[in-house]
Amino acid sequence: MVESKFSSADGAAGELTVTVPAEQVDAAIAAAFKGLARRVRIPGFRPGHAPRQVLEQQLGRDYILTTALEDLINATYPQAADQEHLRTVGQADFPDPEQLEEGKDYTYTVTVQLRPELTLTDTKVAITMPPREATDAEVDRQVEISRKRFGQVVPAPDGAKITADGVVTVSFTSTIDGEPFEGSDIEKLVLHMGEGMMPPQFEEALVGKVAGEAATAEFTIEDTGVNSDFAGKTIHFDAEVNEVSELQLPDLDDELAKQMGFDSLEALRDSMRTYLNNQRATSYERMQDDALLANLTGKLEGDPGEQLIESRLQRLSEQFGEMLHGQKESMTLDEYLEMTGQDAQAFANEMREQAEMDVRQELALEALARAEALEADDEEVDEELAKIAEGGKMSADVIRERWRESGLMTSLQDDLTRRNALEWLRRSAEIEIVDEAAQEAAAKKK
Repeated sequence: MVESKFSSADGAAGELTVTVPAEQVDAAIAAAFKGLARRVRIPGFRPGHAPRQVLEQQLGRDYILTTALEDLINATYPQAADQEHLRTVGQADFPDPEQLEEGKDYTYTVTVQLRPELTLTDTKVAITMPPREATDAEVDRQVEISRKRFGQVVPAPDGAKITADGVVTVSFTSTIDGEPFEGSDIEKLVLHMGEGMMPPQFEEALVGKVAGEAATAEFTIEDTGVNSDFAGKTIHFDAEVNEVSELQLPDLDDELAKQMGFDSLEALRDSMRTYLNNQRATSYERMQDDALLANLTGKLEGDPGEQLIESRLQRLSEQFGEMLHGQKESMTLDEYLEMTGQDAQAFANEMREQAEMDVRQELALEALARAEALEADDEEVDEELAKIAEGGKMSADVIRERWRESGLMTSLQDDLTRRNALEWLRRSAEIEIVDEAAQEAAAKKK
């Protein structure tokens, strides 16, 4: 086993000194000779059977020892960092090391950056959630959405004003930073207000207008992942209201339900309730965890640091690439973007935002664990290793040794600590159940 020693002046970085015993050095050199003998073709010898002297003549002893040194550091650095319970960030800084010598211990020193330990303003978390099962108000809202699909657009009375949920026929011209663009001029668009066809700022400018009136709207384009080249630029609309209409809805009765494919209105409502309950059953826990973590992360104080975010971004990119490659029909990122119609820069921005969110959530959970003494102990680590061993049909001792040799014990403990913190959040947070659909219905009645 390697010997290690860590020293740090500020807690943000430090030097890790690692000493590898002579027998491990000799084993690394022997393994390097053996590996190179298998890979290098030398005339007169079968692969893997060339003597050391011949390999040294062909490749040079320095090259072989350098190969052995790289393998030795790659194997022992994670072990040493794990022994010191270091939570490192990014690539370690290895100065030019001295060459290995057979029969002698080997010592090297590496400079490492440490994962930041941020703090929370407090650990009181409060969120709102919809009911776990669909309420009557939510069912009513879904039925109403379906009902609108069977409505008929008819002219509104003379002098009728545009409402936030009405229908209007509108023509407009638009510019971005003063310049026209493809699709900037539209004639007689039938716009169902409130359905997201046009930006909300555009619709707000129309509310209260009557047929024949003009409206203008101007605002900065937000980056929504679509047409990101326009993000941050100013868009200006000049609109003319051609006609104000209204949506004439059919009666909400069994006849309408039959048009939708159901035997009765009650059957329609039952179907809507089942759909909403099934949808929520598969996502409710995740929705709640997302809300808890968002609230907790908002209390995080301090900067995660660019290096940690970049490290997570690289991992996410690698995972996404592996996912694309593992598809039934493997594809490249460019092929994926073309297939989904996404902008490359917008996709990169989304990945970076995801990386930063992941990092901040982890740091917030770690801060919570420190504040509430939730760090995983040795007993929890042993229990987790036993579960892993049982699943792999191996002994816990063998699993422990493999994880120790790979330098993963500290990482496992951190994962368990964050799990403890999330479980504490679920138990301790103030969670208010709010029926937003009922509130909206009550507001409309006022």
